Amino acid sequence: MKRSFGILASAIATVVMLGACQKEQVNSQDNGSEQKVTELFGTFTVKADYTEPVAEASTKTALVDGDNPYVKWLPTDKINMWEFVDGTENACFQTAQDGTHLSDGDKSATFDITLGGTDPEGSTYCYTAIYPESALTKNGEIYSFEIPATQTLVDGNFAANADILIGKPVVQNTRISGGSSVSVQFKRTGTAVKLTLKGITAGDLISSVKITAPEGQKIAGRCKIDLTTGEVSDKAYENGTNEITLNCGNIAATGDDVFYFRCLDGTWASGSIVSIEVETGVALYTKTVSLPKEYVFADGGLTKFGFQGMTKKYYKAEAIADVDKVAYDAKSEIDGFVVSDQDKDKAKGEIDNAVYIAKEEINNSTTIAEVNTVRDNTIAKIKTEVEKIRPTS
Repeated sequence: MKRSFGILASAIATVVMLGACQKEQVNSQDNGSEQKVTELFGTFTVKADYTEPVAEASTKTALVDGDNPYVKWLPTDKINMWEFVDGTENACFQTAQDGTHLSDGDKSATFDITLGGTDPEGSTYCYTAIYPESALTKNGEIYSFEIPATQTLVDGNFAANADILIGKPVVQNTRISGGSSVSVQFKRTGTAVKLTLKGITAGDLISSVKITAPEGQKIAGRCKIDLTTGEVSDKAYENGTNEITLNCGNIAATGDDVFYFRCLDGTWASGSIVSIEVETGVALYTKTVSLPKEYVFADGGLTKFGFQGMTKKYYKAEAIADVDKVAYDAKSEIDGFVVSDQDKDKAKGEIDNAVYIAKEEINNSTTIAEVNTVRDNTIAKIKTEVEKIRPTS
């Protein structure tokens, strides 16, 4: 049996962005009774209207600072729709392969939806659409999604794995049928943040930006959702953290740089401590401030703040200096050992070789973590060479 349906969905929110998502399996429920299985094909037209100026992006949604922000979808965008019959999940419907079609300058998208599952009788039918297609996780009776602590920027804009759109549940007393139309209004959960950083040396390649919120303020983590009401609860009940790291892909700094990320809503109190770390190929920029005012991160809203006058620390040079100092002290200690000159020269040669290799590896490293690993391993090796010839009496 084939039927078609249409869904007119409008997304009223502040911030968006995401590309192709992994496809999920259609879920169905078997309660032991005889039920007919139906396969339906249909489309829904998704339109998004924005009331806030937001960030310019080149992926699914274009979020523009200005008076007329607009939404721009990609043909790879996909969504899921969940169906509940009398409060019980019946099926999860999903966008068909190559089933997304764009119009109106990509501001509107039509999705070909493949529907499956049983076709039970009921008194209420509830439909909730979720974007992206892979956003939702089900564990027993718990449905959840996650605002991730690690987000990957695309062209300096929003993270592709952090934008969750939840459709306002639509409840009706008849099931979707041929020619019917269901209007779904999306809401973006969490807060969009526009972060401006001034003072990074132009041309430095930014590999990551880490923001640390006030202590106890969870800005990322897994949240529960009731799909029959759209209510989000127990925010950051799992993987909760007050840090978000943006992987930036070595974008070139301009000295007046803007980054966007998404976090859980909340209020950062005046006087609370916030810090930032910006990692480049050669230096670490840091800044810690006491907030001069209260910052409200509204659910579905946009918050703007920034840092300037950050401290620049050349971590590669510092790591090399650490290795050089340990090597110098080690060789000086060896000079005082009562052992043969041959043993002393051999130990010093091993130390010099370790230092030479370390400097090459440090200069070729792309992250602070790599540099610190090389430094620590080299220092350990130098100390081992000293202990090898240390007199026992």
